[in-house]
Amino acid sequence: ISEGKLGITACYYSSDYWAGAVKACGGVQNMPTQAQLTALAEYIYPDADSISSSGTTNANWDADRASLFMAQTPSGYSGFYVWSGQEYSQYDAYTRNFGPTSTRWYYGYRYDSGTLAVCLDQ
Repeated sequence: ISEGKLGITACYYSSDYWAGAVKACGGVQNMPTQAQLTALAEYIYPDADSISSSGTTNANWDADRASLFMAQTPSGYSGFYVWSGQEYSQYDAYTRNFGPTSTRWYYGYRYDSGTLAVCLDQ
């Protein structure tokens, strides 16, 4: 995938799964923002008082609401990760982790093949 296309600033890894997710979605504008991933967390963790947009929130997820994502997650994972359309560097991109007892926003390595791509319907 060429740098500068689809909203990608730079690529470093030959196996850049975030860039592949961007390509599959048709550009970074068709991937979730931090606010949208926070809204998804609010849905999956309905009993949480509030969801942190920058740190970790400890709460129990609704397993039925998480099941659609877990069905797409590689076996062996106890939770799931979703890419955002926001690049951190040529090595990392922002993602949200969803686990049975917590969720957090951080940047993950772009060579992580276990993170899910969620494309937005425009």
